[in-house]
Amino acid sequence: MVTIQEIAKLAGVSRGTVDRVFNGRGHVSNETSAAVWAAAQKLGYVPKHSAGTLNPAKTKLRLGYIIYRPENNPFFDEVLAALEEKVIQFRQLGIDVVIRFNDASDPEVQNHLMRQLVAEGAQGIILNGMDFEATAQTIDKLWDQGIPVVTVLTDISNCKRLAYIGCDGYQVGRVAGELMSMICPGQMDVGVLLGSSHILSQMERINGFKSYVADLSPRSNIASIEYNNTDDFESYYLVKDMLKKQPHVNTLLLATVWVYGACRAVKELPPEKRPSIFCFDGTATTRKLLKEGLITAIISRPFVFQAEKALDVLFNYVMSKRINTEDTSYKNVQIILKENV
Repeated sequence: MVTIQEIAKLAGVSRGTVDRVFNGRGHVSNETSAAVWAAAQKLGYVPKHSAGTLNPAKTKLRLGYIIYRPENNPFFDEVLAALEEKVIQFRQLGIDVVIRFNDASDPEVQNHLMRQLVAEGAQGIILNGMDFEATAQTIDKLWDQGIPVVTVLTDISNCKRLAYIGCDGYQVGRVAGELMSMICPGQMDVGVLLGSSHILSQMERINGFKSYVADLSPRSNIASIEYNNTDDFESYYLVKDMLKKQPHVNTLLLATVWVYGACRAVKELPPEKRPSIFCFDGTATTRKLLKEGLITAIISRPFVFQAEKALDVLFNYVMSKRINTEDTSYKNVQIILKENV
C-alpha cells in the first residue's frame, strides 16, 4: 500500500503538505500541489476525493498546450525548449501533454485546435493565442462542458478562462514609461512598434505606456505607432520608414517579440542619429543587442517560467478542482541594463 510518506518523498514536500493538498486545507502553491498530485499519480495512490475531483490512479490524464511556433524567433525558441523539458517530466509521471502550434495569421486556427484537443481527450487546455471574440466564445463553451482553459503570456478578454498566467501588461507599460523618462530626461518623441492589435498583452502594455506619457506631457510624445503583423522583415521596413519620415523620433519602444529587424534598421543610421531603444523580454538576442549598445534597456518578464507554470496550474486544477489565484499573477519585472546583462 502506498503511504503519504512515500508521496511526500517523491514530491519533495512534507507529509503535512500532502495532507493539505488532498484535503484542500491551507495555502499551497499551484506548483507544489501539482507535484503532489503527480507523485500520487505515479505511485497509484487513491486518496479520499471530494466530489468532482479525479482519481489519479485510475484516470489517464491528457492536457493540451496551444502555442505559437514562428520560425527564427528567439522568444518562442526559448519558451518551446523549456516546454519540451517540462513535457518530458510530465510524461514520465504518466501525464500526457499534447502540444499544438498556433497560427497568428488565422484566428480560426486556435479555435479549431481547442476543439480538436477536446475531441482527442484533453481534460484541460493552455492557450497562447490572439484575442478574438470567437475565441472567447469557444473558451466559454468549453468551460460549460467542464473543460478549463488557462491563458498564458497573453490573455483573452471577457471569457470564462480558468486563469491567466502572465504579467499585468498595463503596469509593465507604465514601468517602461518611467524607465524611459529616467534614462532620457529631455524631450522624448517615441516611435512604438507592436505585433498585432489582437495580442492583448501588447495592447495593455501600450495603454499603460500611453497613460504614463500623458502624465509627462508635453515633454513626451508618441510620434508613431506601427504594427509589424508578427513579422521581423516588417519590423525592419516599418522602423526604417518611420525614422526616415520622422527623423525627430529619438526613442523607440518595441512591444513586439520581433526585435531584431527593428534594431537592424537603427544600426544602419550613423551612431549620432540612432534613437534609444527599449524593448520587452530578455531573450538571448535582446541581451546580445544590449551588449552591443543598440538596445538601451530591457523590461523583462519571467516568460519561460510563466509558460512552464501554466502546466502546473492546469494540472493541479484538473486533479483537485482548486486553484491558488495568488500564484497566477506576476507584477514584478526585471530591468536589464548593459551593466547587469
